[in-house]
Amino acid sequence: MNKYALISVTDKTGLDIFGKKLIDLGYTILSTGGTAKYLTDCGIENLSVSEFTGQDEILDGRVKTLHPKIHAGILARRDNSSDRSQMDKASFEYIDIVVVNLYQFKKKREEFFSADDKDKLSLAEMIEFIDIGGPTLLRASAKNFSYVYSIVDPEDYELVIDSLNNPEQGIKLRKKLAAKVFATTSSYDLSIANFLGREDLSDPSELSEYSGVMLQKIEDLRYGENPHQKAAWYQEFSGSKKLLEQGLVQIQGKELSYNNINDLTAALQLTLDCNKALKSVPHAVVLKHANPCGVAISNNLQTALTNAINCDPVSAFGGIVSLNREVGEEVAKLLTSSFYEVIIAPSFSAAALEVFSVKKNLRIVSCDFDKFNHSKSVSSSFMLKTVGDSYLLQSKDEVIDDISSFETSVGGELTDQEMLDAQLAWVTVKHVKSNAIVIAKDSCVIGIGAGQMNRLDSTKLAISRASRHGFTTDGAVAASDAFFPFADNIIELSNSGISVIVQPGGSIRDNEVIEEVSKSGIKMILTNRRHFNH
Repeated sequence: MNKYALISVTDKTGLDIFGKKLIDLGYTILSTGGTAKYLTDCGIENLSVSEFTGQDEILDGRVKTLHPKIHAGILARRDNSSDRSQMDKASFEYIDIVVVNLYQFKKKREEFFSADDKDKLSLAEMIEFIDIGGPTLLRASAKNFSYVYSIVDPEDYELVIDSLNNPEQGIKLRKKLAAKVFATTSSYDLSIANFLGREDLSDPSELSEYSGVMLQKIEDLRYGENPHQKAAWYQEFSGSKKLLEQGLVQIQGKELSYNNINDLTAALQLTLDCNKALKSVPHAVVLKHANPCGVAISNNLQTALTNAINCDPVSAFGGIVSLNREVGEEVAKLLTSSFYEVIIAPSFSAAALEVFSVKKNLRIVSCDFDKFNHSKSVSSSFMLKTVGDSYLLQSKDEVIDDISSFETSVGGELTDQEMLDAQLAWVTVKHVKSNAIVIAKDSCVIGIGAGQMNRLDSTKLAISRASRHGFTTDGAVAASDAFFPFADNIIELSNSGISVIVQPGGSIRDNEVIEEVSKSGIKMILTNRRHFNH
């Protein structure tokens, strides 16, 4: 009985070795176009699909594998007498292996939204990257996984060869491969629907009529926010687990928990924003329960870290520390003098890792900032939240404002130090849960008011935290993530000695607020942009 494998791929990785092994196992390889040429050039005998079916490709290649002889060969149930009888009557052969890569529509979609207008493909050109035959072959073979190997990922070639040499293990692998196929075709179709569902293809930020994401598990987690909740870590489906492409590597410590991952991501996002807003000067971020509790900049990383911790040393205990410079031995000693859950930085010296090694459970994570910044897809530029059985979708708040670009609305020009503190406070307040007030002085965040139900309580909380930890707010800068609804906030800040306020404005009582600011002798910058973080 003849054995057939159908191969039609764009990704030729490992195909020469895989093809030769299939030949050695007695398979006849069916192929199309570029795949046939590649196999022939590698000295691997193959039979064209057209020759196999007796039907030439038509419609400029749009129809080549859509043929009863192909799909009957894939879909026939080998243990079904009626299927076998029909196959025999039609003189059709069984196809036991299907290897297909899809036309790269998802990649072309990413390129489309990142390209200049002059380099964009037309809609007609994009449509030609919508694969029809490929998904049909894959879905057919995946449906019939009881008998057929359905392969979409070159990383699975060796597993298939091992399985063919040990047939009793085949069904488990074929089921696993089928699941990957359906995830692949679902993700592929979703990307097409998302693209075509946009009214204005020239606007990459437009929310499509259809949206969503296919996720792939990275690893199971011990539990969620609380021990009674199940949790796992997922990434957008790519066909294989490529977390390392995002630039994150855990070097030592216990496995990351749900809360660790949530917090380290928040800390890292603030670090990256500080890099942009503060021109990559050395800085340290300390974060706890998704809220910053200390941020500081300095020409020296150790000084920045010390100042960030001192902002709120009580809250820093058990928090996440994110740094934008390589961690050396002295910084590592400072970090091991207290308890932290995770330390994240671009790199760690050998001496630093030696210091950390005495704390076996301390999680040390390196991040390649460039990779992390460029690993985003069109889908990951949006935020998705569940609301009962429905979803809220919004684009991410990725705006980094340059404070120096705004005019001072009240008072004179800011000094260089006030400008630096204003930038630090403004970039930090974006990452604090609303309502949010951040106070900065001498290149350090010294007070944070987070997550209160009214802005006055957040203002009082930021001032009291600064005082509690030994800071004076005389001459400090305060930033608010949204407008001040009443002048009472200004009175509170003025009484504490605040010299500069940064806020979006936009309240119906702006005139009252501005009048109180002017009367208090405070300088104020209106940004006309708020940064709610709920």
